[in-house]
Amino acid sequence: MRKTSNLKLCSPTDCELKVDKITSEEKDDIMKTFNEKMRTFLKNGKKLYEEELENLDESKKKFSSVLKFYHFQPRSSVAGEETNPKDFFFYGLHSAWISNIMAERNSSEEKERRTQIKKYKKRESGLKATMKNLSNDLEDF
Repeated sequence: MRKTSNLKLCSPTDCELKVDKITSEEKDDIMKTFNEKMRTFLKNGKKLYEEELENLDESKKKFSSVLKFYHFQPRSSVAGEETNPKDFFFYGLHSAWISNIMAERNSSEEKERRTQIKKYKKRESGLKATMKNLSNDLEDF
């Protein structure tokens, strides 16, 4: 689970208002350069913010199409409520996680079992082995 930072995100207009408040108090040359740098910074930030909002909308659309493709309906869903991605990915990741753990356990148990098995040399027994031993003993005379 990710921890969210304690920083409070504000919209670009809130930041612009704060910069205006700071720069309106003093009219030095230093404040002019600060104001210029902050304006370019805010302009770039606003552009990135809008791009991220577009990416968010696009990913929401793609996610809803994936839900429709798999006919996914969460168990705890209320009509009209948006499905959270963690509800969808929980089932697939959970089953994959369990199958991986079971495979690792089985392979480790198999290795342990192989090391515990002692191999003995099999002694020949039966009629063929007896006849062979007798013939070898006769040849030795």
